[in-house]
Amino acid sequence: MKYGKAVAKKVIGISKQDFNTIMDAMIAFARANNLRMNYEPHDETYIERDKDGYRHEFKFEPIQWVDNATVNLFYDVANLMGVAHKVKTLRINTPNIPDITIMLSHNHELTEDTNEWVDQYQFYVSTSALQEREYRHKNWECFSGYNSFDYDTDVEEIINSIKSSLQYIVDAYRPLFV
Repeated sequence: MKYGKAVAKKVIGISKQDFNTIMDAMIAFARANNLRMNYEPHDETYIERDKDGYRHEFKFEPIQWVDNATVNLFYDVANLMGVAHKVKTLRINTPNIPDITIMLSHNHELTEDTNEWVDQYQFYVSTSALQEREYRHKNWECFSGYNSFDYDTDVEEIINSIKSSLQYIVDAYRPLFV
């Protein structure tokens, strides 16, 4: 169950059972997609935190990748006449190591309109060295199109949301990940 317009007041700890569920899902995703996963807890936040409250960082890196190569990603866009196909060119910025970072936290939040307190998971996805260029554009930009932020009170729903965002990125770059 999602709550909108919640303001994070405190980062709280994740129960051992939920943490094991999240860690198992992330490890299984990394193995299934031939990625290396690094986990690191971060205790510095911009809001108050409990003694066991951390932001959890999961960093996924391909084991090998192809340098100086590009791949085309075809995607559909709706227009007035129906569905048209567009092309993005994808590449890995070669001097850097490509990675996908997930920042996950469990927050105690105040819902603005109802003054109700709720505990919910939040995650943020960012990529490094994964770039895209739209058709007929000159500039390379960070890869986009995935769900970069989501929140939910149920651990299974937040895991599914994280995995869908990760899967979109991995599927797009699969020809460049060896």
